[in-house]
Amino acid sequence: MARSISLQNYSGGSEMEVISPNAELFFQIDANELPEAYDPRKHQQHVDQRLAGMSGEQKARLSNLWKEKQRIHPNTSNGDASFVKVMEHVANNIK
Repeated sequence: MARSISLQNYSGGSEMEVISPNAELFFQIDANELPEAYDPRKHQQHVDQRLAGMSGEQKARLSNLWKEKQRIHPNTSNGDASFVKVMEHVANNIK
């Protein structure tokens, strides 16, 4: 079931409702901490290493979730960290 979420928490601007079947999932993912191994100065290296160990299904799920997150949260202030959180969720929960 698709849920409506407010973008006010992400953009700091006026409130706008967006329908997303993954709204609750994104709130859960955003609440997670970044992995201890993640160093923002080595973002691409971390992403490349993590992606190398993911299956094609996981990569497809990551791609779909990330595209949706960008659509419903276009003004995310820290996109790199947000991507890593989504990637970690997929790597740890989608087999």
